[in-house]
Amino acid sequence: MKRLLYSFSLLIVIGTITGCDNYDLLLSEKKLNRNIQRTWKYVLPKADDGSVIETWTFKDGKVYLYKKEANLDTTYVGQYSVDARFSKAYVSLSGFAFKGDVRAHFNAEQLNRRWDLVELNNPVLYLSSTNDRGTLQSLEFIEK
Repeated sequence: MKRLLYSFSLLIVIGTITGCDNYDLLLSEKKLNRNIQRTWKYVLPKADDGSVIETWTFKDGKVYLYKKEANLDTTYVGQYSVDARFSKAYVSLSGFAFKGDVRAHFNAEQLNRRWDLVELNNPVLYLSSTNDRGTLQSLEFIEK
């Protein structure tokens, strides 16, 4: 009976893992890091006039946040790291130091935290986190 229960449990676990639509849970940190290393365009959660463009480039442990508006181009540099667990993956952002908000309406303190890696499938990158007040915040990108 014990053997049958063990076999059934193993079958359920294997079926759950292989039946997932999103295989991000099974990826290694190395593969996630390789997949995130590209340039992403930030997508606003609401329609806008397109006068401001914000892109994020993840490369070799650094993240370059490039903001272009009217006659002003600004680049902020921070660091990132990827942490993959069995059931979740995280992207930690740190080292951002600027005043005011970026296009994503976050200041440096709000960006410098661990983000849940919700989706990383071409052409979408979706990160979410809970801020200090307990409010869910998210960043959504499309590959540039």
